[in-house]
Amino acid sequence: IVVAAATATASATAPVSAASTRASDTGRELSQEVSAISLEPDLEIKGFAGGVNNVIWSPDSTRVALGTRVNGVDKSSSSAIHVWNAATGEEVLAVTLPKTQMSGISWSPDGSHLAVKAGGWISFTVEEGEQGPGKLQVIDAKTEKARISVELDSEQGSWEREVLQWSPAGTSIAGQAGDAIVVWSAETGKSLQTLSYADLERGPVDLSWGPDGKLLAVGCFGGFVDLWDVATARIVKSLDYSSLKIGNQSFKLGILMTSQKSVQWSSDGNFIASASISDVQIWNARTRTARGTFREGASCLAWSPDGTQLAGAKDEEINLWNVQAAEPGKSFTAHSGDVVSLAWSPDGRRIVSAGKVRGRLFEEEKSTLKIWSVATD
Repeated sequence: IVVAAATATASATAPVSAASTRASDTGRELSQEVSAISLEPDLEIKGFAGGVNNVIWSPDSTRVALGTRVNGVDKSSSSAIHVWNAATGEEVLAVTLPKTQMSGISWSPDGSHLAVKAGGWISFTVEEGEQGPGKLQVIDAKTEKARISVELDSEQGSWEREVLQWSPAGTSIAGQAGDAIVVWSAETGKSLQTLSYADLERGPVDLSWGPDGKLLAVGCFGGFVDLWDVATARIVKSLDYSSLKIGNQSFKLGILMTSQKSVQWSSDGNFIASASISDVQIWNARTRTARGTFREGASCLAWSPDGTQLAGAKDEEINLWNVQAAEPGKSFTAHSGDVVSLAWSPDGRRIVSAGKVRGRLFEEEKSTLKIWSVATD
């Protein structure tokens, strides 16, 4: 692994688009204008073999962590988690998870532990599509010792991405488990609640806790964001983006265009952002109505801690949109390949992104991690 540090510089160029959409509940507009800038990372960590499941910040903004995914299709596959010092790039923790295909991670609110959901290996040698058991672990972020370790059956695994998030109170962990969202106890690993989806065309893709820990926003296939009351396991509201209204007529949009790639609840509790390949929708979390739309798709999202800006990645680019003011956003090229995950630091000053490295055909997949200065003050 190679670590390179640089000084961040930015220079604005001509806007790449100029349009606006009116916010439905405030009367203010969300600016669609985005100016391309040149930005150099403060820190780059490169040399990963394989891909990245997700990247996160520690609550104190001093460390970054990621879970990996591998391309192997047999029992020799091993994903891993890594933790680095965000200022120096020094690796402070590395844990290999044998016989696993990918590992999703989430930091406990007090920063002491990491929750890890590792998907079991996939084999095509014995039975077509066979997937082995996965594992849910809570690991001490300093000693690597697992406080809990629970085996999950293959039906609770994922073929595409491990989705996992610690609750704001630190008492439970929610994660995608096949066609359901399961909430586990952070102390024992025991299943506390299951939020089931019977309709595969509306199955879960991503999730985000509301700041009060009572509701979960679940992004789905088909253009819905469901707000679940975790205690009662009931959907209290479905935010529907599966159709387009023109005049008095509504037109159903295709699943491919509306399936939610990412859903993120702002830390101040005011907004929910959801992304598809075609655009990014902002919802007022309190009135549960549409706030506005950015007419640019995204594969992953991250809110600034103050709730004023939203970062969204599409292909090699990262967009920084203004949500609470009609001001132009910014866009910069972050990686040579697709950005697969990003996170805004809790102190609001930096973004970490994980992206693919473009290589020759049939070369082993490689990834890099970059940290960018994007202070909002």
